[in-house]
Amino acid sequence: MLGRHRRSTWELAGGTVEPGGTFAEAAVLELSEETGLVAAPDEVEVLGTLLDRVSDVVRLTVPVLIARWSGIPQQREEAIGSWRFWHLDALPQPLFVPSA
Repeated sequence: MLGRHRRSTWELAGGTVEPGGTFAEAAVLELSEETGLVAAPDEVEVLGTLLDRVSDVVRLTVPVLIARWSGIPQQREEAIGSWRFWHLDALPQPLFVPSA
């Protein structure tokens, strides 16, 4: 599922890990905050990590797989909306680099 950012890129829901939190907890929280979907942290599978740098900003991207959730995606933040599910062989462009 990708959302259309106001900068015209498509991207995954995302955000930061709260102090003392886990990647799974952060993924579930951000998913809920940005899309309204509800999932359980114990059903989140961390897929890997990506460390990159854009100018002076170092980013750590931790993609996860959430296969079970409830709800219907909806725009909950001003910056990202139009949440849609895509087939992997038909992803929209341009993708936000960490989401790609």
